[in-house]
Amino acid sequence: MQLITQVKIPGYGLKINHQHKLFLSGSCFVQNIYQKLSDYKFEALHNPFGTVYNPVSIAKQLNILLGNCNYSPPILVNDAWVSTDFHSSVKAKSKKEFEHTLNAIIAHTKNYITSANIFIFTFGSAWVYKDTKNNELAANCHKLPAHLFSKHLLSIDESKQAIKEIKSIIHAVNPDAKFIFTISPVRYIRDGFTENNQSKGVLHLALKETLTEVDIYFPAYEIVLDELRDYRFFDRDMVHPNALAVDYVWEKFSHAFFDEKTIVLNKTIEKLNKRLAHKPFNPESEKHQLFIKQTEAELALLPEHIRHRF
Repeated sequence: MQLITQVKIPGYGLKINHQHKLFLSGSCFVQNIYQKLSDYKFEALHNPFGTVYNPVSIAKQLNILLGNCNYSPPILVNDAWVSTDFHSSVKAKSKKEFEHTLNAIIAHTKNYITSANIFIFTFGSAWVYKDTKNNELAANCHKLPAHLFSKHLLSIDESKQAIKEIKSIIHAVNPDAKFIFTISPVRYIRDGFTENNQSKGVLHLALKETLTEVDIYFPAYEIVLDELRDYRFFDRDMVHPNALAVDYVWEKFSHAFFDEKTIVLNKTIEKLNKRLAHKPFNPESEKHQLFIKQTEAELALLPEHIRHRF
């Protein structure tokens, strides 16, 4: 008897290993996947400008990175300088410090994306907010008064154009880049239940009509909402997937994108992570000193490019 509906994941030709460089951008679900990649010592960079939810804002941030357009001027909000093009994690105490911080992020990220191999984008919502003064789309409203913005649902065509732009921007500086797209399983019910479904529908259709045969859609949304589909897999807010759900999605991701050699290496890394996190009862004991030597010996067996990530 089968008691769940399993999401079938096709066999992808793309395989990820520890020699790849990964870049991730998008909603807060990207943080979950990034954390797993980081735990297993993959080289990855995620959300250099902080969390971003919609494809149009992601495209603009990439354009800002490459100098194709300017970012919205910094504004003072609650004693911190921020920009509506970026998350509030990108902030400073002065306008000059903000510009210095942002330039450092841009320089580092621009250098990284030119050599990255795999780009993972997770779209969270097609609902966007536009500045009522200049009609510019805001990636983050920074809790400014609601009357300063108007709310819109991106059309399928607008979303398609943004996705195409994301790919073309990356390919302009990195022709060999490979793409994985996902839709966040986080439900943005503050928009409304019906509105959340409308938003996810726009994103689904935009991806369906845009991705080519070499692009990959990984069904994280379907795994959580259709396969797990139970509130025991969500945090207390009943919206964000909990650790158990993230582990389940990661397991599916691993089987989809890692070959046997990488899976075996991940098991070794997981074992070492547990050893390194061990808190001894008596750090000076002979038994613990032996434990340290054994751990160091196991670390020494790892390839150098992985060992230095511990």
